[in-house]
Amino acid sequence: MSDDTKSKDKKPKTSDDMMSGIGGIFDVPGGTKKKKKKKKAADTSPSPAADAIGAAIEEELAAASQGAEVDDDDDVVSAADESSEVEAADESSEFESAADESSEVEVAPAPKKAKKKAEPKAAEPKKTKKKAAPAGIEGVFTPSKSDDDDDIDLSSTYLDDDDLGDIPAPKNPMTKVLVGVVLVLVVGMLAMLHHFTGFGDDFMLLLQGNYQEEMLRRAQQAEEEHLAAQLAAMPRYGNLTITGNPVGATIKLNGQIQYGQVGGEDGPWRALELGPSTAIQNLSVRDTHHIEVTAPGHQPATITLTEGMWQDGGNGDYRFNYNANLVPIDAKYGQEFAQRMESDLDNDFYGEATINTIPSGAQILLNNTIALNKDGEELRTPVTFGTYYVKDEESGELKEMQLRVDTPPDRGDRLELAFPDNDELPNFLTSINRRTWECNWKDEAETRRLPDDASIQLQCDYTWKLEKDFNAINRYIADREAEFQRIQAQQEEALKKAQEAAAEAAGQQG
Repeated sequence: MSDDTKSKDKKPKTSDDMMSGIGGIFDVPGGTKKKKKKKKAADTSPSPAADAIGAAIEEELAAASQGAEVDDDDDVVSAADESSEVEAADESSEFESAADESSEVEVAPAPKKAKKKAEPKAAEPKKTKKKAAPAGIEGVFTPSKSDDDDDIDLSSTYLDDDDLGDIPAPKNPMTKVLVGVVLVLVVGMLAMLHHFTGFGDDFMLLLQGNYQEEMLRRAQQAEEEHLAAQLAAMPRYGNLTITGNPVGATIKLNGQIQYGQVGGEDGPWRALELGPSTAIQNLSVRDTHHIEVTAPGHQPATITLTEGMWQDGGNGDYRFNYNANLVPIDAKYGQEFAQRMESDLDNDFYGEATINTIPSGAQILLNNTIALNKDGEELRTPVTFGTYYVKDEESGELKEMQLRVDTPPDRGDRLELAFPDNDELPNFLTSINRRTWECNWKDEAETRRLPDDASIQLQCDYTWKLEKDFNAINRYIADREAEFQRIQAQQEEALKKAQEAAAEAAGQQG
C-alpha cells in the first residue's frame, strides 16, 4: 500500500488518543464525559505543567484538522520543556502521591505522525479552538464521579442538609425523653417556688389588685413579731418575797447569805433574815434559784425556783411569793420554843454568846455601846461571853450587863461588829433575840433537881453563835454593785432597741 493510501486511511488522533500516548504517570484512561465539581477556586486551578501539555495537544489537533504538518515531538517536548520539573506537593494536592515517586516529571514524546502534504486551499486565517483548562486529569489525582454526584460537595468531609436532598434526617428517640425531663424539672421548680415563697398566692393578689395592701399588712405583722421577739429575748428580772416563821431565820440564796445596807451609804451591812415580808429584788427569771431558810432547833425549808414558777404581772413585772414556815426538829423542842416566846414573869433566862470573825479583832458594840471586859478593856473577836461591862458616861464606872434570852420578842439586843482601824472592811449589824437562841438540854441529873412544875426553859442552857467573814462581805458588795450596773446597762440597751424597732415600724406604716 502506498504512503498516500496509508496516510488517508490513518485518522487523526483525538484528545483521548493523544492522552493515551503520553505515557508515564499520565498513561491512565481518562473519561470523555465532562462532570461538574463543586470546589473552591484554590482547589480547581490546574498546575502549570498540565496547562502547558494541554495547550500543546490543542495546537496539534488544530493543525492536524487543517492538514498542516505538525511535528508532534517538537510540540510536546517544547511544552514539556517549559515546565519539566513539577513539585507535586507545592503545585496541588492532586499530585501528592506522584510527588512521592518522583519530584521531577519527564514527559515522554508521543510517536511521530506521518507527514502529509496539505492540498492547496485558499488562505484562511488560522483558527485555534480554545478549551477551558482541565481542572485536573481524572484518575489517581481526581476522583471520578457519576451524574448522581453533581450535588455533593467533595470539598468537605462532612455531609450537610443540602447533600442529603429529600432524604429526611433520622429522628433521635432521646429528644422526647429530654423534653419530658425538662418539663418535669420546670414543674418541680415552680412547685418548690410556690411552696417556699408563696409565689402563686402573690400572683393571685396581684391579679385581684390587693397585692400592695397585703404587702403592707405583712410588713406590719413582721415588725410586730420582730418587736415581740426582741421583747421576749430581753432579760427578765423579778422580785422574790419570803414570809413565814420564825422571824429572824437566816436566808440563803444559791448557798450564799444575802446582805443589805442599813442607814445609807455609810451604814452597816446586815444579813437578810426572815421577817414579816422579806424581799429579794432583781433576780433573773430565766435562771434557776435555790432558796434555803434555816433557824436553830428547826428543820430547814428549801425551794428551787424555776422560770415557769414566776407570775407575770404585765410590763415585765415578775413576782414570786414563798411562805417558809419552819417546823421544830422534834416535839420537845417545839414545846420549849413555844414557851420561850411567851412571857415568863417568874423566871429570868440568860445565855452565852460566841462570836468569831475573819479577820479577827472586831470591836463589839451592844445597843450602841462598846462592850468591855471586867478590866475595862474592849472585847474583841474571837470571844465567848455571857457577862460584859459598859462604862457609865457620867461616873465613868463599869456597869455589869448580862445577855438576856427573854428580851422583848420584837427587839432583842442590837449587836454591831466594826473594825475602827481598817476602813476597807464594812460594819456588820444583827440582833440577839429570843428566837435566835438555841436550847442545849441539860443532863438528866440537873433536870431531876428541878420542880415538877418548873418551866421547860429551865432545862435549857442557851447559846448564841455567830461566825462572820468580812472579806466575803466585801466580795458580795463588789459583786452586787457590778451586777447592778450590768443589769441597768442591759435593760437600757434592750429598751433602746425596742424603741428603735417601734419607731422603724411606725415609719414604714407612714
